[in-house]
Amino acid sequence: MVDVNVIRNKLAIKIFQNLGSTFLVSSVLSYTTSKWGDKEITYDLPETMIGVPYNLISPKSYEKFGDLTQGQMDVVFDYLSSINMDSSVLFAGKGYLIIRLEDFDIKDSVLAKLARLAERM
Repeated sequence: MVDVNVIRNKLAIKIFQNLGSTFLVSSVLSYTTSKWGDKEITYDLPETMIGVPYNLISPKSYEKFGDLTQGQMDVVFDYLSSINMDSSVLFAGKGYLIIRLEDFDIKDSVLAKLARLAERM
């Protein structure tokens, strides 16, 4: 029987510590609507997180969420990361939004979080 915590520890050491990059992530505090009907987002203070851009883990063109478009990338974050949809992300001097988020799980336990980031224009 596989212990999920053993897998989490191996991921932390072999993936996040060895290949991880620093991301500044601001989680969503609230949504409001402007007088023109546009969605406006209020963000919390940024938090430093370690993530691994997907193509550093596997150079193959397989993409779990489908094909990437220009200005997008997939990132794997630790299972404890407090990220959510529409979070604002700063990486390598560029701003991104999390447009898709999925838990990577095994036996009903989350091992990591997979996020699709779209560059802010």
